[in-house]
Amino acid sequence: MSYKKFLYLFIGTLICFIVFFYMILKYLSFLYENNTYEEIVKRQMKNNSIYGSALNENYYSYRLQMIREKKPEIVIIGTSRAGLFRQIYFDKSMIAATNSSNRPSEMEAFIQQMLTFHIPKIVFLNLDPWWLLKSFPNYKNASYQELTGKDITQEKIKNIFKYLLIGKIPLSTKFLKENFISNPYSNYDSLGLRAINNSDGSFSDGSTFYASTIYGLGNFADIKFENTFYRLQQQMFPFYYAQTIESDRIKQLEHIQQILKDHNIHVITYIAPIAPTIYKTIQNQYKDQYSYLNAIDSYAKEKNIYNFFNPSTLNTTDCEFYDGFHGGDIAYARMLLKISQKDSFLKGYINTKKLQEIINTKQGRAFALEHKKGMKEIDFLQIGCQKE
Repeated sequence: MSYKKFLYLFIGTLICFIVFFYMILKYLSFLYENNTYEEIVKRQMKNNSIYGSALNENYYSYRLQMIREKKPEIVIIGTSRAGLFRQIYFDKSMIAATNSSNRPSEMEAFIQQMLTFHIPKIVFLNLDPWWLLKSFPNYKNASYQELTGKDITQEKIKNIFKYLLIGKIPLSTKFLKENFISNPYSNYDSLGLRAINNSDGSFSDGSTFYASTIYGLGNFADIKFENTFYRLQQQMFPFYYAQTIESDRIKQLEHIQQILKDHNIHVITYIAPIAPTIYKTIQNQYKDQYSYLNAIDSYAKEKNIYNFFNPSTLNTTDCEFYDGFHGGDIAYARMLLKISQKDSFLKGYINTKKLQEIINTKQGRAFALEHKKGMKEIDFLQIGCQKE
């Protein structure tokens, strides 16, 4: 082959690749996998959509945009363990800024940024006890915080072709209707590939929809808490062995609380529960390795932090958990009801009647909302839970 023919072939192939990739990106924008968080949130708020991305997981910016758009009176800030408070639990507008703050320093940065455009009436701070350990990472900045949703990164390109190869990018418009994208498992408008394929993602209040877990749509890793037990044994996140908590971390937490109080925001700091079986295992087999939990409990009592790490304080069961360290909707309803009974400021903000109704009628389940398309919650933990 002559040099000229090779050059033409190379240029032609390159042009075809660029055109193909451009068309893929354009198509992904229809699926809300290549869009700004402003575009995503506006559509989500308008259509009460689920947003579950496989390519653009930047919860930090996404949650800030949700708050910017909705201007809620109540904001819940924290890790994935902040994601099971639902709007139906409240009488005022709320956003669960789930996964927006996975470290104390990230929480501080998130709050500082939020306060530049919105000051809520109440902020719930999700405090994971391992945050106060020296061994727990606490860097402030992360590259994902800067992503806009339309960035073309090496990781995004790799995942686009990965999802194409395994058939997770549906190359059909049959599920695309005007202003609606369907999924097989619910009647929610679905934005992003996780939402379209499995109905997994975030509701428009920021709370988490674990559809693939609830309905048994994928390979569930924590059957009979096997994955959590492994984490306990191997000292893997979030189960770090420690004897004491760090004074520097405590100072940072109190600094975060003071920032909010200086803006006349009512602050509630809580520690969410872990599954009863996991808590009992820690107490019976790993008590010495986790002796820092005693220091956490003492500190929480001294500083009026609501500590529900021990699930017996809520009368909840393993069946009300999504896995070993993520409580379900009913466990969180129990937690919020307990808090509301002790904090008079919350009167008029918390729907205590609804919370009590959910606890009475949905006990033993993980999901409190209405199931769609005839779906039912299964015993995904395979521990003999009676779900229906």
